[in-house]
Formats: sequence, C-alpha cells, structure tokens
Amino acid sequence: MSIYDFKNKRQVEMGLLLEGTLAGDRKDKDAFFEALTTSDLPTLLEPAINRKVRETYEGIPSTWDKIANKELVDDFRLQEVVRTVFNDGTILPTNVGKSFYSGGLPKIGELGEYPTISLSASGISYKIGKSGVKAALSWEAIINGRSISILERFYTEFARRAAKQNGFEVYGQFVSGSGFTPWITGAANDATLNANAGYATPVNAPLSIAALKAALAQAYTHVQDGQRLASPPVFELVVPPSLELSAREILSITEVSTTSGGVTTKTANPVDGKFDLVVGDEITQINSGAGAYWWIQPKPGTYEDGNVSLAFLRGHETPEVFVKSTTVSSPLDGDFDHDDVQTKVRHTATGVAKNLYGVVASTGAGS
Repeated sequence: MSIYDFKNKRQVEMGLLLEGTLAGDRKDKDAFFEALTTSDLPTLLEPAINRKVRETYEGIPSTWDKIANKELVDDFRLQEVVRTVFNDGTILPTNVGKSFYSGGLPKIGELGEYPTISLSASGISYKIGKSGVKAALSWEAIINGRSISILERFYTEFARRAAKQNGFEVYGQFVSGSGFTPWITGAANDATLNANAGYATPVNAPLSIAALKAALAQAYTHVQDGQRLASPPVFELVVPPSLELSAREILSITEVSTTSGGVTTKTANPVDGKFDLVVGDEITQINSGAGAYWWIQPKPGTYEDGNVSLAFLRGHETPEVFVKSTTVSSPLDGDFDHDDVQTKVRHTATGVAKNLYGVVASTGAGS
C-alpha cells in the first residue's frame, strides 16, 4: 500500500481539514487548529503531508528526464546491467561475390553453409542509495500564530530539495566539481568504446556551428562492443544556463554565409534540426567553472540501456516525509529534549552512468 493512502477515518478527516485550511475555508481552519491541540497529530497528519509533498514535487519543472531514463529496482543490493551484443562471428566480408555489411545478412550460395553469429555480453554494476534531511517543526508556532504557512514551507522545501537532487544525480554523472567526470574523460580507456569517444573535435572547442558539426561527425563514428550502432536522427545538446542564448541562436540560424576568394556563398545551417536543446541549471551548481561546458548525446530511449539512468527503489519513487514525536501526551509537549516534533524527508533517487555511445563533450576552453 502506498504511503499516500490514508490508513483510517481520522487520517482522512485530518487530511480534508488540511485541504480546507489551505484553501482558506474558515470553518475548516477553526476545526483544524482545534484538532492540533487535542489529537495525536504526527500520526494523523503524516499521510496528508506526504500527499502535499508529492503534489508539490511533481509540479516542479525539471530537465533530468530529457537526458536520462527512469528505472526501478527492487532493493538496495548490487544491480547488474548486462548489455548483450550479437557479433558477426564467422561471416566473411564477401560471400558468393556479394559484400557483407555488419549488422545485415550475408548472401548464401546454392548448397552453401550458413555462417554463425555469436552473442557476447558486457555490463556494469551499481547500487542505489538514499538521501534526505530532517528538521524540527514547532507545533507551538503553528498553533500560536494560527497559520499553516510554516507547515507549507516545510513540505515545499522538502519537495524542492528532492526535485533538485534528481538533477544533481543525473547531471553529476557528467560533471563534477573539478571538471567532466572520469566517465567522460576516461572514455579512451573504455574497452567497449573506440578511442574518440569523449572530448569534442577539435579538442574542447567552444560552442559553435563548426564545433557541433565536428561533434556529430565524431559521434557517428562511435563503436560499442565492436559494432557501430545506427545514429539517431536527433541528438540532445546539453548546456548550462550561461550558454542557453548562444545555443538557441546557433540552432535558430537558417542560413550560413561563407566568403572565399571574394565570393560569398550562402548555404543552409548544417546542424539545423539535428539537436533539441536541454538547459541544465545543475551543471554550474555542481561546478561553478563549467559555464562554457557543453555536450551532445542521443535522446533517452534511443538505445535499450541509454547513456544515463535515474534509478529509484520500487514503491518509493517520490520523496517520503516522516513525522516523529517522542511524547505520549499532547503533541504540544514536543520531544523530551527540545520540545519539538521532528520531521525528515527520504528520497531514493540515484544516478547511474551506463555507456558513452554517441556522447561527445567539450569544456569550451579550446584546448
């Protein structure tokens, strides 16, 4: 049963009173504050608070899902992600005078033997984790001021932090406090990819039409497990907020003029329609020096595994709030040590880096 389900009639009643109070109903507000002084508040109000946290969390705009897949796991144990690949095996480059192209079918002559393809597997392992904070909520402050705004601030802040953590988990697979992550910079040492995955060509070129052309050309040559996968028709161009306007300007150009020998030639923008723009606010929050960073990658869902995933514990995909009171008397008494009621938020979102196929990155430094 979901934590957002109310367990008994009194919890439903308290939830309805909270909704009415938030909507400005005076009768519900009076009944709500009267209930605060007489009821076992933490137990009764926790489901209603969780519902408000979930609603607020789901209403916060995000961009992580534009560059990562969402996946669910059943526990906190090591998860194995196995990537299976069919190889060409014994197929010859030429069969009965016809060329064979990798990924297709060879020609078979009369009474000829069919060649064998083989299956290989490679993979990664990861564990999901949990994150959260706790805070002390003073019910006296709510009751004395007869204001629900303090409670609203708590669940809004918990929801905001959880939504922000999703972005940090995903963008943090690409960028760290010191630069691009080893997952990006160490691409040449990844046995499953060819050596020109990773940095853009020319090396770390600033964002421009020419740099995007070079990045696309490089992405089209990527090989994974010995095979070149079909290139997607549209890539994501990922930039921090500082490059958003420049990126939009580049992608909106319809005509490019070049002059050679005094002759000016006009052509269409070669990268027109090749990219969807994604602006990641978290990039420069993770690394304040990443204002010129950019990268391209296939859209989530283009390939089975994708480049990055955000994994959640099944049944716990949204932040959960818990209310603790150590007193057995009135909730106004608070806990034994501090006369407060403690609340905490827990979130299981965990970023996972999977493969670099089609990812080309640049610091924009030009060197």
